[in-house]
Amino acid sequence: MSDQPDPPKSPPNLELVRRLARLVRIAADQPSAMPEQRAQVSQVVAAAKAGAARIAPGPERALLVDDVAMADPDDDARLLADRLSAYGVEELTVTPRAAAADLFDLGRLLGNAPTGEDPVGRFAAGATVIDSRSIMRRMKVRAAAVASDVADDAPSAVPRRPSRIETPRSSAAMRATPRTPVGTPGGTPIVMPVVPPPPPDENEKLREPPPVSSPSHPGLALTLGALGGSVELPELQGALDALVAFADLAFRSGRSDDLIEAMAGLISVEYAQLERDSADARRQAFAHAVRRLAKPVMLRKLAALRHQRADDQVAVARLQAVLDRYGTDGANALIDEYANAPTAEARKTCLDALRDLRRAHDALFALARDVEPHLVRLAAMLLGDLGEPQGEDLLVEMLQHADANARRSAVAALSRFPGDRALEALGVSLRDEAAPVRARGVAGLIARRDLRAVPLLAPLLDDEEDREVLYAAIEGLGALGGAEAVQLLIRCAQGEGAHPLRRTAAYRIHACTALVTIRTPQAMACVQMLRDDRDREVRDASMRLVAQAQRRSTQSLPAVSAP
Repeated sequence: MSDQPDPPKSPPNLELVRRLARLVRIAADQPSAMPEQRAQVSQVVAAAKAGAARIAPGPERALLVDDVAMADPDDDARLLADRLSAYGVEELTVTPRAAAADLFDLGRLLGNAPTGEDPVGRFAAGATVIDSRSIMRRMKVRAAAVASDVADDAPSAVPRRPSRIETPRSSAAMRATPRTPVGTPGGTPIVMPVVPPPPPDENEKLREPPPVSSPSHPGLALTLGALGGSVELPELQGALDALVAFADLAFRSGRSDDLIEAMAGLISVEYAQLERDSADARRQAFAHAVRRLAKPVMLRKLAALRHQRADDQVAVARLQAVLDRYGTDGANALIDEYANAPTAEARKTCLDALRDLRRAHDALFALARDVEPHLVRLAAMLLGDLGEPQGEDLLVEMLQHADANARRSAVAALSRFPGDRALEALGVSLRDEAAPVRARGVAGLIARRDLRAVPLLAPLLDDEEDREVLYAAIEGLGALGGAEAVQLLIRCAQGEGAHPLRRTAAYRIHACTALVTIRTPQAMACVQMLRDDRDREVRDASMRLVAQAQRRSTQSLPAVSAP
């Protein structure tokens, strides 16, 4: 036996681990910040040139690098350890051969918070497109699915969403509730539901795209024929390279028809090949080709063609299938085109296209959590236009956003939802610290024409500080009508209540005007009695309003009917 000591081991590549952990942190906190993520990927690639790193989650949120616990791990390293453990990754090895595209996909996968019943399965499915030779991983053995008859009170990894917003229902309760600074520190927080990311489709298989038969370009026809007949991987790779080059040249040359046929042909043949043989090597070859064409400028061109070719049903079907294949990237391209659409018709077409994308709400979920308030406002507008239940949940959560304009946009979007949950959320917006948000909440309640909004508006008559919001609430009661609104307005017209402005002429005249809008006998009697009021402005307004009402019928039905 040799007495020579073992050669010293090379130190672990800690810089690679730190940069990878930072990539995961950026993907988790800023899912829409693509430039920052790609810049961090470049740093990871540069660090990987110094050598591979084998990473594994350890006990108590420790991160093991080459079987040694990382000394003084920062928050990014702990997040990486948590995500590896949550997704069932026992060991992850990043080698110097790791491609930037694979590292980008890995960062996005680990950046997504684990949700659903099977996060390990979701991660494993998403990681199939990552080259396992340059980024090696060892996964935990997935346990058998728990039977559906297990006790419902067992602890769950995902908190259950409350069935409604916990907000006061009565006027007295709301008057006793102090205004809460929504989205800012301090105050008693409003209880809002925690909205998890939209769950993925249960069937992760590709949608069947429309077939592309007889392409107009002879070179494309030959390439698609060779691609469809390829069985061996080298032949398949060569045909894919030729098709990618053709699509890229068609885009650069402005040949839109060839671009549509090439992109649709790629995903059509991909579907046919993977349905026949879903081997990892074949799947990775197609995924790599698709990823090479996932340029934002190219996807944006496809999104523009989606509304420019709205009258061409064949082109519409092909473009829709291509954008759907690109998942959240395709949805983001449509969102960008929607925000910059030249006409209302183009915007409507983009909206219809978004409704049919499986990953539209995934993209909007990330957009709603962006650090840029204008992107959050765009997400709110889109969620309101789509009008789907998932969007309502997300809009309710956006009422806690730190930016007042973002909260105002969320309130505007919620006013378009007809359900009880949106009604209660609009009631919550009336306690916001920002006057524009409260004013938009008042407008949203009035637009619903629902008498249940009257008790939500009532507290504003006593404690609203902003005059614009106060007078909007008074006018809103007149627009809504009903017996309760009449009683509240009579009290205001007579100068009663707790508001500091209750005895001012403007406050009382606004109430009189609202009563004349309702025009029931009781409302008109109150206005007529004020012609003898001590305040000259109130007397003049009373006589003027009564004279105007006498030119119309003095009997009117309520503006809205009780639910």
